[in-house]
Amino acid sequence: MWSMGDDEQARRLLRDTLTRGRRVLGRDHPDTLTTATLLGGVFWSLNNNTKAREVLEDTFIRSRRMLGDDNPVTMRSAILLGLVTAALGEQQQARRLLEGAFARSRRTQGENHPETLRAASYLCLALGWWNEHQRARQLQGDTFARFRRVLGDDHPDTLTSASWLAANLRELGKYRQARALDQVTLDKRRQRLGNEHPDTLASVEDLAANHRALGEPGPDQRAARRASSSGAAFEVPPVLRSL
Repeated sequence: MWSMGDDEQARRLLRDTLTRGRRVLGRDHPDTLTTATLLGGVFWSLNNNTKAREVLEDTFIRSRRMLGDDNPVTMRSAILLGLVTAALGEQQQARRLLEGAFARSRRTQGENHPETLRAASYLCLALGWWNEHQRARQLQGDTFARFRRVLGDDHPDTLTSASWLAANLRELGKYRQARALDQVTLDKRRQRLGNEHPDTLASVEDLAANHRALGEPGPDQRAARRASSSGAAFEVPPVLRSL
């Protein structure tokens, strides 16, 4: 459901599941906290950052108290809360949450653990928002290489990392490098997901952006316009695929 980009249906189902979980298991049960983190992530993907913050702040506080700072559920809620606070313009708090989650994951799970790589990817995403593109490119480049080695070239997290690395390259004016990486990502997503999947459409739009920057006639212009006009260019957040 979410993997097909149906955020609103996911929100309704998760809200119902969270209500039942709170009633049956209690607000502090790990399963309840996991569901709450997912719901906060859906609110974020729907650009409802105020509601996302409300859910995730409560979840993060409860997770720290019940599970500890180094628990994966706590770190995931910290990452999402960091992204939400970044979207709300609170850079200092966002940086503390995202840098902290990345550092804790490296310490407790190792540099090559998928959770650590996801934490690194989200930190890179925020660094790009803050115009720290050089650091973002260096860290995302290392993260992408590790994803390929650990999960393989075709894993969804590897492809998301590739897409975000291409975005860093585009911001740095390296359009040909970005174009090559986006083309590979698009080909793999088409093969795995089909032409109409939201992640595939996101890659179509990314590739078209490179062609526009280079003054080239790009392929799939109709698909790019469809992706842009429909608002379907949505990638499932890796931190939530892991839940």
